[in-house]
Amino acid sequence: LSLCALAVSDERPVSTQSTMGVGHMTYVLPFFKRLENRTLINPDCDNDPDCTEFHNNHGNQRISLPTFRFDSINNPWLLSCAREGVPTNPDYNGKEQLGAAIMEHTIFDGARWSTQNGYLNTALDRPNLDILQNHMVMKLNLDDSTRA
Repeated sequence: LSLCALAVSDERPVSTQSTMGVGHMTYVLPFFKRLENRTLINPDCDNDPDCTEFHNNHGNQRISLPTFRFDSINNPWLLSCAREGVPTNPDYNGKEQLGAAIMEHTIFDGARWSTQNGYLNTALDRPNLDILQNHMVMKLNLDDSTRA
């Protein structure tokens, strides 16, 4: 269960407010969109303008809703929030963050979908990747011509 309540201190729209300052959402949204795969929530996201503005179905991180729902707990909680003026918000990672919702998860086929599943396992066959066990990284040397 999730309850998101924002306190906006001035007249700017909530979507441009954050603890990082105005425009933060504009900066981070492309990164969030690139990582997520919401095919389990909205398989038709590519054809839904409300979905494509904030979401993606082609990223490496599987996003889903819980398959086992405690409706005897969730439904009364969502109803009580609505009675107190907190709207139900099925997409709190979309245009509006205010509201009560069932939390999204990174779970796929009944197991946690980790960054290892999403990124490392898909890159294991790359010729430029060496995986060493029981080693500690002491330093990364990066320059402007290489990607981390």
